[in-house]
Amino acid sequence: MTPEEREELLAACALGTLPSREAATVEALVRSDSAAARSLASYHEIVDMVALSVPLRRADPALRTHVLAAARAGTPTRAPWSASRIAAFVAASAASMLLVVWGVNLQRGLAQQSRDTAAIAAVVEASAKQLQQLAVAGVSAQASEDLRAQLQTAVADQEALIAISADSSARAHVLETTSAGHGARARYLWSPELGAGVLVARGLPDLPLDSVYQIWLNDGSRVYSGGTFTPDERSMVQKVIRVAAGARSPLRVTVTVSPVGGSATAGRLVVLSGSIER
Repeated sequence: MTPEEREELLAACALGTLPSREAATVEALVRSDSAAARSLASYHEIVDMVALSVPLRRADPALRTHVLAAARAGTPTRAPWSASRIAAFVAASAASMLLVVWGVNLQRGLAQQSRDTAAIAAVVEASAKQLQQLAVAGVSAQASEDLRAQLQTAVADQEALIAISADSSARAHVLETTSAGHGARARYLWSPELGAGVLVARGLPDLPLDSVYQIWLNDGSRVYSGGTFTPDERSMVQKVIRVAAGARSPLRVTVTVSPVGGSATAGRLVVLSGSIER
């Protein structure tokens, strides 16, 4: 295997586009080769940050080429990226990469505005169709109101995702997996200016029946819930987390397994946990 072929495999693995046989080859490689493990971690960081910029889109096959190019340009020594370096990379490179990926051929400022608007519009359009279907089916007014509330939350979360990913002061923090996490990987992108963050996690284990994941924030004086979530079909999640009224910036973020509807206190089954530098 040539170095170029190896890097191609690592980038494809980070994008989740490898068939199971080749994925097993990469897993064996990173277990035996620390340099390959560092390269794969760098690719994962790039893909996660790009996903934050367009959270409603799936990765285009062309993204593999741009991930390779970005990683080679930004990590000549293949050393793991620091949080500040990741943030700088996102601010400087995400826009130009996405222009190519999604075929947007406009000036950078117009393209960014167009992407932001399109992302929010996609949420509105999807929910508007659901509202129309409910009306045609004669569903109760209460059900329609519930969906409208969900729409408002989805739009607010989308706006927060865009704002956080564009904040140059936002910092990424790695959450460590526990034995219950079975190798899950997660980062928490925290924006002090906005008082909000985004949890990006992949490889989350399947939940027990009637269970959800619950996020807990510890600001040094109290521990409170940051909401619940269930992963998508790819065992991934992007979850906006807002600081509670009157709370300070979180010092630690923890993800536990809780009953459906959430719990009043953090449970013992911890999946992910990590400290947040102020």
